Amino acid sequence: MLGVFASEKSIARKAGSSWWHGTDEIGLEEAAKFYDCRFKYFRREIGKDAIKVLVQHLKKGFPCVLSVDNWGHWLTVINWQQGKFILIDSSKDKVINIYSAKQLISRWKIY
Repeated sequence: MLGVFASEKSIARKAGSSWWHGTDEIGLEEAAKFYDCRFKYFRREIGKDAIKVLVQHLKKGFPCVLSVDNWGHWLTVINWQQGKFILIDSSKDKVINIYSAKQLISRWKIY
């Protein structure tokens, strides 16, 4: 999304990913730095506030990587249009998805 061409394997190596521990936000930040990409961490306790910050980042042209499914998976939100989020989710058969804020919060929220 940022014009950097690198293999998934190379990014995973830079992020310290492993099949038994997965990938955490610290590793993602390390990989982003290596590829000269900005990585900004944000956390909000209230869904409405989280959506507001997410939309602000997307409006600035920054894709956002979100931890979803109780920290079990990462997905990338690439755009926000007409009140909907366009995202890439490798856990779905259709990798590109469109979610409402309610749908996104239901997966993004930690229980």
